[in-house]
Amino acid sequence: MRTKQFLDGEPSEYCGEGQSYVNGVHYFSWGSTGIFTHFLDVSDPILALTA
Repeated sequence: MRTKQFLDGEPSEYCGEGQSYVNGVHYFSWGSTGIFTHFLDVSDPILALTA
């Protein structure tokens, strides 16, 4: 269940981009479609199995 507590940086549409700075607060997020991040990252094989 999503909380409706911090809506200032939320996008107004699905897959949209919200405001990055609202009322003195910087909002940011990052994401990716890649499963493997680095060949030395030990969590990559585990995440690949669950993706």
